[in-house]
Amino acid sequence: MGYGSYNGNIAGLPVKWLWSNYTKALVDAKVGLYLMNSVIVTGITIILTAAFSLMATYALTRMKWKYRNNTLTLFLLGMMIPIHAALLPVFLIMHQLKVLNSYWSLVLPYVAFGIPMAILIFSGFIQTIPRELEEAACIDGCNIYGIFYKIIFPLLKPAIANSKLLPSV
Repeated sequence: MGYGSYNGNIAGLPVKWLWSNYTKALVDAKVGLYLMNSVIVTGITIILTAAFSLMATYALTRMKWKYRNNTLTLFLLGMMIPIHAALLPVFLIMHQLKVLNSYWSLVLPYVAFGIPMAILIFSGFIQTIPRELEEAACIDGCNIYGIFYKIIFPLLKPAIANSKLLPSV
């Protein structure tokens, strides 16, 4: 056997297309099922991370309460914990909760590790929104939930789109 078989077009397109390989991958290797599992886990993770971190960020940046800066620091310290350092404790907790081999065993850690970054992104965006918009909504009769859902939430759509990209990578 000579060296001729190794110096061909290794980075180019195949000489003969075999579409049956795609069928084998999708059906026999269950790639379609694995893709659907990834879509489900990513979708749930994105929704939960966005919901929890949006509400937490609004409370941490706009509402005045005693320990809000300490709480924000505590959330942001979550970014300093390497995911690999938490693998064994997370596994043990998931085992105790009896959620191993389920979607939740992936979703819960993804959400927990995604919230600090999302809070960092959202807090930068919320601080740029003028408080006068909230005051005007309050004068017009909105309560705190109306202000959040009718004023703040629509203005944060670019930040939400940005934070949705991080868990899906």
